[in-house]
Amino acid sequence: FIETGGGKGLRTQTLALASNADNAQEQSVTLRGAFMQNPEGDSEIDAQQVFNAFGFQTSMISFVNDQGEVINTGNVRPSSFFPLFENIDSGAEGDMIYADAYVQADPTQPVRIMQLSALHGPGGNQTQLINVNNDNEVGGINFNHGGLYHQTLLPKSSNTSTVIAGDVANSITVPFRIRTGGYRSTGGNTSGGLADQILAIRVFKVIDQNGEVIPNEYIVLQDFIGNGCGAGSANCDWNDNTLYIINVRPQAIPTALAIDDVTATVSTLFTYDVAGSFDKGYPGNVLTYSANIAGTLEALPNWLSINAETGTFTGIPPISANKNYEIAVTVTDWNGLTATQTFTLTIDGLPNKAPMANDQSVSTNEDTQLAITLGATDEDEDVLTYIITEEPKYGTLSGTAPNLTYTPDQNHNDNSFGEADQFIFVVNDGEVDSEPATVTIAVNPINDTPTFQLQANTLTIESLEPQTALAWAFNIQDGDPEVDQILSFNVVTNRPQIFDVLPTIDANGDLTFDPAANFTGTAVVTVTLLDNGSAIAPNDNSTSLSFNIILSASLPVDADNDGFTDDVDCNDNDNTIYPGAPELCDGKDNNCDGNTDENNVCAPIDLFTLRINAGGPQVIANGLVFSADQFFAGNSKTYSNGAITNILGTTADALYITERSTTSSGATATFSYNIPVSNGKYQVKLHFAEIYWGATNGGPLGNGQRIFDVSAEGQLVLNNYNIIAEAGGSMTAIVEEIEVGVTDGTLNLFFSAAPNVGG
Repeated sequence: FIETGGGKGLRTQTLALASNADNAQEQSVTLRGAFMQNPEGDSEIDAQQVFNAFGFQTSMISFVNDQGEVINTGNVRPSSFFPLFENIDSGAEGDMIYADAYVQADPTQPVRIMQLSALHGPGGNQTQLINVNNDNEVGGINFNHGGLYHQTLLPKSSNTSTVIAGDVANSITVPFRIRTGGYRSTGGNTSGGLADQILAIRVFKVIDQNGEVIPNEYIVLQDFIGNGCGAGSANCDWNDNTLYIINVRPQAIPTALAIDDVTATVSTLFTYDVAGSFDKGYPGNVLTYSANIAGTLEALPNWLSINAETGTFTGIPPISANKNYEIAVTVTDWNGLTATQTFTLTIDGLPNKAPMANDQSVSTNEDTQLAITLGATDEDEDVLTYIITEEPKYGTLSGTAPNLTYTPDQNHNDNSFGEADQFIFVVNDGEVDSEPATVTIAVNPINDTPTFQLQANTLTIESLEPQTALAWAFNIQDGDPEVDQILSFNVVTNRPQIFDVLPTIDANGDLTFDPAANFTGTAVVTVTLLDNGSAIAPNDNSTSLSFNIILSASLPVDADNDGFTDDVDCNDNDNTIYPGAPELCDGKDNNCDGNTDENNVCAPIDLFTLRINAGGPQVIANGLVFSADQFFAGNSKTYSNGAITNILGTTADALYITERSTTSSGATATFSYNIPVSNGKYQVKLHFAEIYWGATNGGPLGNGQRIFDVSAEGQLVLNNYNIIAEAGGSMTAIVEEIEVGVTDGTLNLFFSAAPNVGG
């Protein structure tokens, strides 16, 4: 605009923006500005005009004289004397606030500050945010404006910059104050003196063009007051530096003290001022009051209201009012901060209202007590008495109402009679009973432990015959008579080896087992009765008892393991003597028929010698001829270790260079030699040496790599034989000699690495 008259002033122009579009809407924009014909002194626009130039409705006009008295005339040049807090609160200092310290309002948003105007002598003025404890700069907020921009709105950060003077901080974690031109926002001169007497920085809340307060944003005025100046004086023009700060608030916040409980009377006007229980935190803050039913979102009853500005409740309680109201009062300040406190409003003069007993449903497990607390309400909050009017059918109550204990009848559950248990009660407030209330009790079925008894703790056996003890287990019960269950016995013993047939108990409780020969002593037998119900706690589907089976020392035994016990074996210490054994020329009654050496077994026979080189060709060792390997059968292979040059324990090294061994593992790891000979007694020499494991050019030495059994004519002669252990190492010869009787024309030698004993 072009100004043709006047020395200074403000100009506002609204422009309408038109469009020829089909869907065009009229838009407008408002342009604001200020002008001065001459700089400095009375030629400058005043601080209120600076506010107005930006469209703010914030007022900085003071109605206070130098003595702190409120007057009728407003002044845009207030005194620099420290303002009285009551004048700030009353609005006599315009929209001013006073705070000892400020903090960042929203930690997720930056703090911003910019300069709206500079109207002072030539040069710049520094602005900082400083720590309340030591005046150190905080958040890096420290800026100036260009020295040539000392008489303007929106001064730039330097004489050559196009950026408005200001600064930004993403985070400020400590309370701070504002310092501009050397003056602090808490008062005093630039040297820190007169701190409680003069104030050179005034802070105002921001009111926008619509009259709305903008939360957490403030306008800051700073004036060069020296050591103080009076209202209306030239030095107190209050327009030297004007700042705008965003995302800050006073450190002090609204707080609440206890609100006394209060009583109102039916049909009588009730008023109650609660403002005295709230502190707004700092001068110039304004609280708005609201109230609701405490602990809910429920509004006040329609007969009661609170004045949002004064905090005063007003209302006339009707006869239909409740006895008591728990009311929450909340205050909210300009920045949206709140404080809440509650009190109880009691209404006198109401007619008595009947109490209300509460229905409830509870549950417990079979045979398990349940604590039950009866519930009831009374709008009059009278003392209530609880009365049981109908007892439960399937259990009993104990204790003093409202705190009761329900004990269900033994083994009762909801399946017993197809219904839940219940009892009925009322409450009395001293005048009337409530309507009846029902407590429904579900009793969950629990799988009870089955039970049984045993005839005795010990059963002594003196016979190897199969045993049966009828009804050894008796009084067999499933524990849940209301349902049918399937029962079964599980029987285990700590000595299964003393039985050919392990003990079992059938559904009738009959015990059966078959003792094994050659064993005596005691076996502990544990019997567990199981039902087919749940076993998950607190259910239980099993119970166990134990007893002893004693195999008497008088039982027949087979001491020599020849298959015949000592009651029929004529010599149970010699496994060549038993009924039906082949007769040998040994001066003994081998077949227990009362005769010795019969059937011409001692007739002279030609001497017979056969030597076999197992796994190899014919070899002569120490002048003796060992024929090529023959008469073998089964899962076997041969192996030769020509790298061995010396076999310890023998001079017949060539005999030990080859071997025969099994090709299988497990139960099929066997082979045999079946040599045709005449019947008679033979001396058999078995030559062994380990020529692979731990041997030259063989496999690594380990523990128990080759263990086997040897049987001759069906009799175990070498058990778990370990060549290395017996010979004292690999590549070391050892000879085992055995005496064998042949009665069927074939000398049978059986070699087994199978895991079971005896091959």
